[in-house]
Amino acid sequence: MPIRVPGLYFLLTVSGLCALGYEVVWVRWLAAGWGHELPATLAVVSAYFGGLGLGAWFFDRHVSTSRAPGLWYGTLEMVAGSWAILTVAVIPLANRWAGAWLGPSPSVLSHWGLAFGLPFFLLLPTTAALGAAFSAMERLVTSVGGGQRVAGLYAANTLGAVVGVLLTTFALTPTLGLVWTLLLLGGLNILAGISALLMPRQLQTTAATSPPFSRQVSRQRRRWTLAACGLLGVGYEVAIVRTFSEVLESTVYTFAAVLAVYLLGTATGAALYSRIGRRSDDTSLLNALLVALSTSCLVGVVLMPFSVTLYRYCRESLGDTLGAVLTSEMVTTASVLFLPTFFMGALFSHLLQGLRTAEGGVGQGLGINTLAGALGPAAIGVGGVAIGGLQLALVTTSLAYLILVPRVTRRTVAALIFPALALTLLPSEILPRFDPASVKTQQEGVRVTATVTEVKNARGKPERHLAINRRYHMGGTAAARSERRQAHLPLLLHPEPHTVLFLGLGTGITFGAVAEHADVIGDGVELLPEVVSLLPYFAPTNHSIHEHARLHVHTADARRFVQSSTKKYDVIVADLFHPARDGAGSLFTLEHFSSLRHATAMGGLVCQWLPLYQLDDALLRIIIRTFLEVFPHTRAFVLDFDVDAPVLGLVATTSLSHYPAGWFRRRVTNERLRTALSSVGLRDDFSLFGCFVAGTDELQRFVDGSEINTDARPIVAFRAPHFSVRGYLDPDGRLWTLLDNLNADPNDLVNTADLSRALVSYLHARRAYLNGLVHDQEGRRDEALRAYVESAKLNPDFTLGYATCLTRAWSLSESQPQAARELLNRLIEAQPDRPVAKEYLQRLFGGE
Repeated sequence: MPIRVPGLYFLLTVSGLCALGYEVVWVRWLAAGWGHELPATLAVVSAYFGGLGLGAWFFDRHVSTSRAPGLWYGTLEMVAGSWAILTVAVIPLANRWAGAWLGPSPSVLSHWGLAFGLPFFLLLPTTAALGAAFSAMERLVTSVGGGQRVAGLYAANTLGAVVGVLLTTFALTPTLGLVWTLLLLGGLNILAGISALLMPRQLQTTAATSPPFSRQVSRQRRRWTLAACGLLGVGYEVAIVRTFSEVLESTVYTFAAVLAVYLLGTATGAALYSRIGRRSDDTSLLNALLVALSTSCLVGVVLMPFSVTLYRYCRESLGDTLGAVLTSEMVTTASVLFLPTFFMGALFSHLLQGLRTAEGGVGQGLGINTLAGALGPAAIGVGGVAIGGLQLALVTTSLAYLILVPRVTRRTVAALIFPALALTLLPSEILPRFDPASVKTQQEGVRVTATVTEVKNARGKPERHLAINRRYHMGGTAAARSERRQAHLPLLLHPEPHTVLFLGLGTGITFGAVAEHADVIGDGVELLPEVVSLLPYFAPTNHSIHEHARLHVHTADARRFVQSSTKKYDVIVADLFHPARDGAGSLFTLEHFSSLRHATAMGGLVCQWLPLYQLDDALLRIIIRTFLEVFPHTRAFVLDFDVDAPVLGLVATTSLSHYPAGWFRRRVTNERLRTALSSVGLRDDFSLFGCFVAGTDELQRFVDGSEINTDARPIVAFRAPHFSVRGYLDPDGRLWTLLDNLNADPNDLVNTADLSRALVSYLHARRAYLNGLVHDQEGRRDEALRAYVESAKLNPDFTLGYATCLTRAWSLSESQPQAARELLNRLIEAQPDRPVAKEYLQRLFGGE
């Protein structure tokens, strides 16, 4: 008999593994259709918990009074696994339907309603079966082994959930993809069900038993307390996860690391309770657990400011491998979250065990707790944070546990000194902020904290920057030149654009550049409402897009906006999405690129900007390969001649055409636009076409054999963090990989022989100039100057090297006059027909 019970515990551990594995896969896959806005993300999670709770509640009496709990358990596990396998076919259909039904900008009510309702019913057979399976196993184990088993079973099930989160996120999904991961997990569920059904008959059919349990707290009070604990526990978790988004890396692995710590703490608390807690007095233990939980949650808030220092220390000590980063994230999370979750697990086990009777109760308690927990993300993660901010939401949630104390005794009053002491230690701010003197404004939203800072540059001119969660910088006025070029380059490559779509706004400077193009109407889409609210702080640099007549700002998920929009655009520009950030990987999938193609007008153009400094070579090839699968007529351009933060643009057209000589002059007839373009270095055919890197055939050869990134196989989301955690070493490496491996043949771009020949020498000059930038970056000044002079010698239309040398000669004229003379003479020799170097020599040295 004792040998059989561990086997039953193992089956429930496998069930927990599958349950959380499903959640990880389903939430990620469904987000592709429902959108990555907060309502959609939280509603899908709530739908998952709602199904678990409903199943546990509805089947409780049937399972608990059955004389065949083993048959119940085996059947429920098989139903869960079978339906999970079917979702492989159902989810893609549901995603397409949901995107079309929601539209580009749904109301909050319709968004919440559909994002909760459809997943709830879509996943219900599996979630309800998994919720009921716990009651069936508890009934079976108690009948076979006797005693009070709720806490031990809950610990085993939760430990399986920890393994499920880690295994699914770190091994199965990156290796197998979402489809095969679901098939494997479904197969495990079915295998567990078959194992239960193959048990000896005497284990499957048992008499009802009700182990003794000392109840001093009424069953009704326990139910209410369980409901409140579910709401507060999940709400506290959501608020803590939101807070940690400003400390940790916010990759696809970060949430799994935080969730694993949460579940591990809960499992540990339940396991310890199963050993010693159940022997204690009912009321006294409940009081002690509630006070301890409230205190530990407050202590977590007190410790949160120190988590930043702890995380940095762990990173510096352990290194920059993905394993080291994940260890650092889990250690940092545990320092804040482990103690509260430990008491959550013990408290839940105590309350649930006290509800058990021969007629049921465990399933009802589990269902109440889980259903209330499904409300936690909205009530606390959204409502609480929106009303009072993160710190107030966490403190209020922590103190709310004290209201649940069933009977106040002298010991309870004495114990209140601990949460009172924790309150006195609360920090003024939950996380360290930027230098207050530099902060112009800050928006702490339910999803992110967006900050506008202002500092003075070396020349004393104020510059504004936008930061998300104090970690990710999304541009600013100092980068206005390159941000505007992101708009101008694709617009100039289209013969006559009238409608444009920009995905991702940030400071709005890129989208605002559309205002310089007369008669062009633009739509700009930004996921984060906090970012949209800060657009006025970057006026007039962004041309005040929030109130511009021709530019319309939409707060929405970029994927769903494109998928559901019925409008066709002449030009679509996708921003520099950070590939390692959780959710951004879905913007580089085959499905999303297909939606872009569908939204492009006949003769239109799509430009996807790629941050080369945030990608390794393999990821770059995967993204380009995926893009080419949808857009076979694609060329590559560099945004600017930069080696510090190089950017590549994939520019696709619906049909392949070549540009004639004089294209820039024909496209730019407006003097105001000409002036704006000149300010960002776009003055003629050479400055436009000189950004060319490769044509379609060269790109196809470059990515030959690379994988394709899809919703079902999200390679980018899982591989990008491996590179990003290393701190973007060698940022110019990807640029040189492109230049070394791709043959930029101007004949693939222009149709005029003279222009093609001139572009060949221009591209050689570009390469020499980039070499000079690298030498400068490495401190080899003499080699850098030689490279700049060489670029001027190679092509007279390439002016950057010439201009750099003039600036350098002027700065050297006082400290190193001989070096300045030599540099100007070399410039004169390189371009004897250009008078500027001679004029500098005359002005500085009197013609020597």
